Amino acid sequence: MDRYLYDENDAIKNPWEKGIPYLTPVFFNDEVLIHFFKLKRFSCEFASETYGFIKFDGGYIPFGINPNKKVIMWYGDIKKFANDDIHNKLISENVESDHDLRSEFYTAQINAEFTDVIKEVNIFQLIDKINELTSKNYGFKLYNMDQLTVNSILEKVSRYKQIMYDNEDDFKRNISELNEYLIESVSKNNLKSFFDKTGIPYDSNGGSLKLLETYMNKVIMDDKNHISPLYCLYDFRIWADHTGCTEKYNYSVSRLGLSDDSSYFKIYYKLIDDLIKFYEYFYYFLIK
Repeated sequence: MDRYLYDENDAIKNPWEKGIPYLTPVFFNDEVLIHFFKLKRFSCEFASETYGFIKFDGGYIPFGINPNKKVIMWYGDIKKFANDDIHNKLISENVESDHDLRSEFYTAQINAEFTDVIKEVNIFQLIDKINELTSKNYGFKLYNMDQLTVNSILEKVSRYKQIMYDNEDDFKRNISELNEYLIESVSKNNLKSFFDKTGIPYDSNGGSLKLLETYMNKVIMDDKNHISPLYCLYDFRIWADHTGCTEKYNYSVSRLGLSDDSSYFKIYYKLIDDLIKFYEYFYYFLIK
């Protein structure tokens, strides 16, 4: 563990601790997060542009990003990786302290001011991993999306961090945007080429969602309709963009298991939770 660069003068010390204090900040290039984006055993959750969690089987550790784009972790937390293959990757990104701890990470960790994670960002990370796996397993990217970078993730964190007020305009705006990312960005051409090569029958006039459903049914053999939340999203978008489509809104609310009088806030986050479950199901199938 002593191979890490750190400055004990940065530490938050407790008089009863011996050796290097647990709360000694260790600094890294921001690219260190890419390792956790990509590795199957890990995921990153963000509560803000400067605060998040690295999750893995059996636990998680918090991290921060300071104004100089340096990632900060506590020395005591990093020790959890001492016998792990991620250890050398961390060391390769370790840099000298710049002594700047300003971040929501620091505020939350020291002052116990906690923030909920931004769930939408989890969806984009899952899609990024799905794209890598469909490329590896089947030779094509499922989504027409660029590979995630730290900057692109932080842009999405900033975008979705905003509080969604419980009104129709905010709901419609977010629904339309997610529809563009999660449905319209599905690569129809790649899916059609894949179906042609493998002899899987499909509707040549079908849109992105119908083609994705064919993939789920014929390749993943999903017989439990895990794709349902995407159809809810699609119908919400139809309602948002056209008049006279209230029945689509009501049907989608019902499919989410909610009552007609549910708030937009409740509907939106139930949809997000169900979308995450869909993409997790998809991802874990691909890594089997």
